[in-house]
Amino acid sequence: MKEIAYTTRIIKDLSSVAIATLITYDAEAGLDDLHAALVDTFGKDKVKLEKQPTTFLGLQVKYNADGSLALGQRGYILNLCERFSGFLSDRAEAYPHESDTLAVTQDSRRAEPLSASMAKAYLTLVGSLGYCIHTYASIQASLTYLQSRSSCPCVGDWEKGIRMLRFLRTHQNQMVVFPGPCGPDATEEEIESRFRLWITVDSSHNACPDGKGITGITASLGEWCTPFLCVAAKQRSVGMSTADTEHYGFGEAVAKIRWIRHIAEFIGYHSVQPIRVENDNMAALSLASMPFIGKGVRHASVRSHFFKEAILDGTVVFVWRPTHQLLADFLTKPVTGPHFAKLDDWIRCGLPWADRPILPPQPNAVFDIGVTAGADKFLQTITPRSAIVSSVSTADNFLSLCGQSAKLSEIDLGCVDLIDLFRVGSKDQSLH
Repeated sequence: MKEIAYTTRIIKDLSSVAIATLITYDAEAGLDDLHAALVDTFGKDKVKLEKQPTTFLGLQVKYNADGSLALGQRGYILNLCERFSGFLSDRAEAYPHESDTLAVTQDSRRAEPLSASMAKAYLTLVGSLGYCIHTYASIQASLTYLQSRSSCPCVGDWEKGIRMLRFLRTHQNQMVVFPGPCGPDATEEEIESRFRLWITVDSSHNACPDGKGITGITASLGEWCTPFLCVAAKQRSVGMSTADTEHYGFGEAVAKIRWIRHIAEFIGYHSVQPIRVENDNMAALSLASMPFIGKGVRHASVRSHFFKEAILDGTVVFVWRPTHQLLADFLTKPVTGPHFAKLDDWIRCGLPWADRPILPPQPNAVFDIGVTAGADKFLQTITPRSAIVSSVSTADNFLSLCGQSAKLSEIDLGCVDLIDLFRVGSKDQSLH
């Protein structure tokens, strides 16, 4: 695994474009050879090598004595405030949003469309705020809403963006802190956790004016460590229920997981499997745990169901976490009060291993099987994958595991053929 990251700055002579490159390496000689090759190509005065850079692409970098790394954007925020100084007041903001909804409270003045010049300024403001999400996850929910309004912004949308900028100015000294190596007293469980991706996902139903929801995803290297990825994205279709919206978010989360794994493997890091994905919607988790498309989401596009493949091959396991402990909840709705302060601190600085909230007992036996043994064991509990099952008792066991008290009449028609396969069996058929 590559151990240390360095920054190389290259200035191309002809185009006068400054390029900042982050390099990971595990051999000092290799870094020296690369530096020498760049100097030969561009000249000594055009290449700058920093082994402990204090800035990187507008981010301030701070190295702490305990090995942790802190990132901030104070300089970028101050420059942004100066750029829009004519629209800012001196008022401080505790939150980047109003307390009741992401949408703008409409009245005749706020609903008035922006002029062409102000609409252009709005796009500039929203685009500039987008770079702040690297260290301010707290603005992501509101920013996603403002991005959805880019085609027809109104006065209220502009005021909401300016409020967000005032919030950043008020909290300009905040930094995101990534933990250093485990301490000498760390347990084996804590050390192993640092080699495991930890994912949380949440979705809000009907969050945007067109009825579409917002999916929030966090990804951390180590349980309750500071997330290196925080994403809030508008969904591409309108969810018919909260469970439907969450189900869509599961597909987005697994797509991100596969992308992260590919990058990690490219740099020589192999994460421990299965990867745990936490969510707070029991209905959506029950649907995800079934090896077929269940009732309530059969209308959804095929794309939203592809995450089941990751469950069946043991890549991920979905588990339930209460809403007040779910990091991704911070990215999908306007949180305020003590809950805002708590989640903001958790998502910026993480939690010490001893203070982490323990995963509570799962409300469904299917989740328990998944947590303790993974999807492969779950399928083996039903029947070996290549076996032919012809007993009614096995079919009843299948229904009991998947739905607890589910009845055949309550199961989606799409699984009737699968249940018949359990009961009748055929020499040409097997469970996959």
